[in-house]
Amino acid sequence: MRLTSAEFRFMDLLWEREPVSSGELVTVCDQKFGWKKSTTYTFIKRLQDKGVIANEKSIVRALYKRDECEREESSEVVDQVFKGSLPQFVTAFLQDRKLSEKEIDELKDLLDRQKKKK
Repeated sequence: MRLTSAEFRFMDLLWEREPVSSGELVTVCDQKFGWKKSTTYTFIKRLQDKGVIANEKSIVRALYKRDECEREESSEVVDQVFKGSLPQFVTAFLQDRKLSEKEIDELKDLLDRQKKKK
């Protein structure tokens, strides 16, 4: 499932608040994005048609969970931009960044856990 950047921003609001009334989403989208009521309802309808959200009795909830979305979106970036090479992705991502000791330790732990799975 591919979300546009605007759909992802909308979903981010929903994931933080769900289940939430469509009226509250209208208010929040106006405050955060300056969207008109009709724009928010268009997004609700579009994402419902995609099977990403459910809108039952004006209560909106996500059917597509944040972790699923993050996993699919990141895999797509690695596949498309880096030809499936995770090391190339990590190299590009870290090239101009400085990691804290905590971040380095977290990455080491993650790699150690992956190594143990094999």
